[in-house]
Amino acid sequence: MAAVVQPAAATLRVYGAPESLITLAGEGLLGNQPVLVNDDGAGQPVSGSIATDSLRRRTVNFGQLRSNYSPTLTATEPADTFLSIDDYTEPGWSKYQAVARYTGIKDVIASSSASGIQAFSTQWASGALPYAAFDADLRTMWETGGWTGPVGQWIQAGFDAPVNPRVIQVAFADSNAIGPPVTRVTVTTAAGQLSDPVQVTGDLQPLRVPAGASSWLRITITGLAYQPPAPVFGPQAGIAAIKVPGVSPSRTIVAPSVPGGDPSAVVLAKAQPPPSDCMLTSLRWVCSLQLGTATEEQYGFDHAFTEPSPQSSAVHGTAVLVDSSLADRYARLDLREATSTASSTLIADPQDQPRSAFDGDPATAWIANPADPHPRLTIRWGYPRTISRITIERPPGASSPTQVLIAGSAGQARGATIGASGVVTFAPMKTTSLTFTFTTAQAPMEVTDVVIPGVPFISTPTVPFRLPCGLGPQLRINGKAVPTRVSGTFTDLLDGRPMEFTACSRVTLAAGANRVTEPQADGFDIQDVVLAGAQPASAPAPAAATVESWTPSVRKLRVAAAARSYLVVNENFNAGWQAVVAGRTLQPVRLDGWKQAWVLPAGTAGVVTLTYRPESLYRDAVAGGLAALAVVMLAAVVLRRRRPSAPAQDQPQDQSQDQPQDQSQDQSQDQPRNQIQRWPQEPPRLTRSRWHRQLRWLGLAIAWAALAGAGLVLGGYPGAVLVPAAALVFLGLARRRDQDVPWLLAGLLVVASACGAVGEHLALSGDIGLIVSAPANAIPQVICLIVIGGMAAALIRPRPGPTTRPVTELHHEPRDRGET
Repeated sequence: MAAVVQPAAATLRVYGAPESLITLAGEGLLGNQPVLVNDDGAGQPVSGSIATDSLRRRTVNFGQLRSNYSPTLTATEPADTFLSIDDYTEPGWSKYQAVARYTGIKDVIASSSASGIQAFSTQWASGALPYAAFDADLRTMWETGGWTGPVGQWIQAGFDAPVNPRVIQVAFADSNAIGPPVTRVTVTTAAGQLSDPVQVTGDLQPLRVPAGASSWLRITITGLAYQPPAPVFGPQAGIAAIKVPGVSPSRTIVAPSVPGGDPSAVVLAKAQPPPSDCMLTSLRWVCSLQLGTATEEQYGFDHAFTEPSPQSSAVHGTAVLVDSSLADRYARLDLREATSTASSTLIADPQDQPRSAFDGDPATAWIANPADPHPRLTIRWGYPRTISRITIERPPGASSPTQVLIAGSAGQARGATIGASGVVTFAPMKTTSLTFTFTTAQAPMEVTDVVIPGVPFISTPTVPFRLPCGLGPQLRINGKAVPTRVSGTFTDLLDGRPMEFTACSRVTLAAGANRVTEPQADGFDIQDVVLAGAQPASAPAPAAATVESWTPSVRKLRVAAAARSYLVVNENFNAGWQAVVAGRTLQPVRLDGWKQAWVLPAGTAGVVTLTYRPESLYRDAVAGGLAALAVVMLAAVVLRRRRPSAPAQDQPQDQSQDQPQDQSQDQSQDQPRNQIQRWPQEPPRLTRSRWHRQLRWLGLAIAWAALAGAGLVLGGYPGAVLVPAAALVFLGLARRRDQDVPWLLAGLLVVASACGAVGEHLALSGDIGLIVSAPANAIPQVICLIVIGGMAAALIRPRPGPTTRPVTELHHEPRDRGET
């Protein structure tokens, strides 16, 4: 639960990195030393510092924390968000955020993007940012948002200096999975605009640009191949490439500067792990184009940092080999081993390669491209064998009867049908290879393994994997090539897992800006780079503190620290905890970006008492709230008992009681037969002065402003409008149906609970999209905001006062002379 950690000499400080990337640099760099992140340990002595760009400037959708956040923003780009805050970080961390920086181009903006936090959660991808249309890589593209459809969406680039290209090259998305193909666009510059038709192709095609110099260029989508079905939201459009003559843009992630001298190390890393279209289930690998998500830095590596002075540095990091043909070649240690090739694959992931159809692993499979009408699989083993029986194993969901043409090395051919068992027999043929050509109505074709008697499967070597110097990632520092070597296992190589790479020699970093890059076309994909100077001494192993008592709010620990140390509790840092030993309060500090810790001065020994101070305030608040509830209930009972059964002014008054008795008797003789009785006169209404009316309007304005503020806190900008509007509606309803309003509010809460239950059920059932997010989040939140407005209306609505009756006269005609 708790440990005493002694720093080696002092504590390393990490700028710009939360705990997630400290582990990356931990082996051989940080050891067991406690780490202070950014300003977490203000005033604490440090022996070194680490600069990293893992803490990015971005906006986050708090409803989808891990699947809906913006790409890295530039230093001047507005952090637009429909929420009350752009990101949830510690206040002192803002100045250590890494930012994006454009070179060769001023900026790239768009009307909407699937990389923004306003995008559908099912369409969101940080790699669909506007810059993806200018990165000269046809594998990436800018995708529009799906709320209003593609027509009218635009992308705009700003240039460092005016350009006059006249013609640009543009490649549009040609996948119907995104939306209808684009057939017409309008190109606008400061010199005017031109409208051009667009060919339905994914290749680069020319577009005219208005003649004249301009410092910006905008492409607006104005026509589609067909009208998307209603509703409009959902369909998208995409642009894979925009090439402007004379413009070579790039985008760099810039790490924050480290105050006070050279950093001991620099850790540069991509914000997201490499995307994968394959997922390992309990039975096998499952691959689908719907699983992968384009990431902000999917191809290549381009990061920068600042060094105050020149220094020599060792370089290492991790990378993934993404070239499947290169991976298969590196894994082929025995040249006599069989090979497997195919006409197409569904995706480029290592789990979907021809090798998977002949590796003897039932968890992997080769999947052909659905657009391939007759996919071919060829297995060669290099020596003649007589074959008359094979087994083609397929996944359970792809085992329908399929026709196959089997061809040998000498032009021999056999035809067969693959049944559920996968066993195929045919006339014997002597051959050194077999080529299978499939014809199936169930696309795509999937093959788990082909069993050929006498031909062993392709094996995975068990020895360590090593690549000599110069065959690793194509790393460049400040434009200079840095040869690297790679080490790992063959399983890492074939499964696409990160492997360690190291520079063949130390590199010299320049004073000022330094840039680390890798080309997008490299066969490796660098995930992170560590540039380390002199290594700090490792710290002693932590010692456990003795726990004497442990409760949620009070804990007692026995410690003994001969040297200055930290008392660490593996819980999130909370300023409410206080540590006291021998009457002395210990200084709290946050370690590793999140851990609760206190500084133990040298020679500290005894029992440390940890107390959660807000606990007493919480107990007092609960007790006070219960007492207040009891007082309110008692007051309600007392006032209900003292309420009169009928108002006094409703009873007629006897005027004779106001006169002396003798006088009433004298008047009774002269009183006419028709007696007149009057109810008391209505009390005169109080006249309100002008300042009273102004004060009333001022109070109403303050009330509505308070409602709008409460709605803003609870529901953002929509809540700022919805709560006052709901209060106004309920005020109107209360004038007509006073008794029905509480029941209406209770009914709305029941509806909100039912919607939330339905949304949770759909989510647990595996459904995704608007059908889940609406009942689980949006609808209950809107209903609750309406209920809050109704409750506010009940509080501010004036209660009706006692009623009075107008003056009336009662004329009574006696029936006979003796009636009084």
